[in-house]
Amino acid sequence: MMRFLFEAFFMYDKILQALLKERGENSVCKILVVGTGGLALWALRIASYHFSNMRDRVTTTIATLKDDGLLIAQEFQR
Repeated sequence: MMRFLFEAFFMYDKILQALLKERGENSVCKILVVGTGGLALWALRIASYHFSNMRDRVTTTIATLKDDGLLIAQEFQR
């Protein structure tokens, strides 16, 4: 499962680079992670690390129905 997650981010990176190039220098791309289960939290952590050099152009958002999961996700964003 983790292999799939890493492969997904490398593929998303290619798409993201193409979108940023197409939209121009001042554009922003947003990544939405749905849920706060184990896989979603790993996705959030990997996205935060992988796109850390583009923080002004890439934002990561998490959507959840549970407040406790949101608190855990906020810790990763710091």
